[in-house]
Amino acid sequence: MRKILFDEAVERIKEIGADQVWAALPYLGQQKTTERFSTKDFASIFRLQYNSGGFSEACVSMEEFLQYLVEFVPNLKELEIKDPIMAYPDSEREMFQKIRLQPLATDLLLKMENLTRVSIIEVTITFTEFVRVCRESRYLQCIQANNILVDVVPIHSLGYILETLASKFDYRVYIEREFPRKIHIFLRETNNVKPLQEAKVILSSDFFDLIPIGMTHLQIYDRKRIDFQNERHRLLRNLRRVGGTLKDLTLVDLRQELKITFRHIFELCQDLENLSVVDSYLSLEDPIVSFGQLKRFIWTNRIYGEELQYSTLQLDRILSAPHLQDIFISTNLILDLGDIRSLLNRIRNRMILTNLTKMNIYYYVHRKSQCFKEAELSHLAIELRSLGCDASVSIYRLP
Repeated sequence: MRKILFDEAVERIKEIGADQVWAALPYLGQQKTTERFSTKDFASIFRLQYNSGGFSEACVSMEEFLQYLVEFVPNLKELEIKDPIMAYPDSEREMFQKIRLQPLATDLLLKMENLTRVSIIEVTITFTEFVRVCRESRYLQCIQANNILVDVVPIHSLGYILETLASKFDYRVYIEREFPRKIHIFLRETNNVKPLQEAKVILSSDFFDLIPIGMTHLQIYDRKRIDFQNERHRLLRNLRRVGGTLKDLTLVDLRQELKITFRHIFELCQDLENLSVVDSYLSLEDPIVSFGQLKRFIWTNRIYGEELQYSTLQLDRILSAPHLQDIFISTNLILDLGDIRSLLNRIRNRMILTNLTKMNIYYYVHRKSQCFKEAELSHLAIELRSLGCDASVSIYRLP
């Protein structure tokens, strides 16, 4: 009966009144056996501060809500703290300030002794308090927060602190978010033999230099484009630092001025299995001694800048990667297959692409001189299909 009343109250919370539901909440639910809880189910009871000053009529602070959980939900294992503003229409969200957890909130989280999973979504928590939960919560197995306010001084100590968490969590994701002001961290204990550590960084940001070693997945975005020389040094320096363990690398918006080549990538990331190049320029001018462990190659490039529009992707070199299994290309660059007869003979004689199982090419033709490539690409796909590979080529003619 309490469960029925609880569900009814939550459904009619606006009609009954948030303060009345809040007062009755301890008596409505079977809270002693509850293991999962989310603030999104009670979004309308939270006190919100207007950007123009003053507060909403709701009566409950986030800390008061967490205190309730400590007192009435003793077996809580999974907790989601989600910004109540997200429950409002888009047109109303801009009226309110984001909720920021106070140090008291951390004290209350640590009193929830059975917690194994904590998710803090669009609610601000300081990096210091986040780390405190990570270190002191006894049974914590998974924690994420996507609005972490960086409060450590000096800033370079952030990298050392992140390193110290590695012993407890073998699955680690670091995402740059308005650094040096905010970051996003996801940590999980999996006891996996092969730990996963992922980062998403802006090339021009100092955060790139602070991500811990042992990285397995890395996404690099070059969007600010302030100083190409310094960005080039930072990219090569960090690939030397973390590239040795990389399995998956994604490069987005790298400019031609950086003068980065495929040779740089494969020499500094010798165990790389997946390479994705998105709207970026990588030169194939330098000879590639080894492709390492490359199994999947993705090239998506629809850039219309003067320097890139007429550039060439020498596909025959990529096809020489001995362990390649999957190729996906979507581009308007000129595709150069080299000596097509020699290439097809090498494929036919099982000298290259012996492990390839899938190839998809989407080719956007923007010059008449490119039209002859259609026949070459078709011959390539036919040859691969004859050997059991799922190969397709689609040609799109642009004005």
